[in-house]
Amino acid sequence: EVIAANKPILLLGDLDHPWIKVYVPETALGKIRLGDAARIFVDSFPGQPFQGHVTWISDQAEFTPKNIQTAEERVNLVYAVKISIQNAQRRLKAGMPADAELPTNAAGARSGSAAQ
Repeated sequence: EVIAANKPILLLGDLDHPWIKVYVPETALGKIRLGDAARIFVDSFPGQPFQGHVTWISDQAEFTPKNIQTAEERVNLVYAVKISIQNAQRRLKAGMPADAELPTNAAGARSGSAAQ
């Protein structure tokens, strides 16, 4: 096969340490701290949350990514938040769509993938 220039030929993932990136509205950012607990929900395991914790909070606002479902949400400024997820049984797979819930209920935004 021929590989085009500037195209990846291999993607590696660490399924022992997956993470999810969610987008938090500016109004909720002050309620979130590094180390905060989070629950992750994926369609493959309904009603079975995965436990995680906040490991990174962006210091710059951005417009909501285009893959967020409603036009109203896409025009808002948000902050990216990375949540590391416990996956001891390796049930989460790369690319699974997911929802995240923080104790403050501040981040219910969808993510592009649950395990990266």
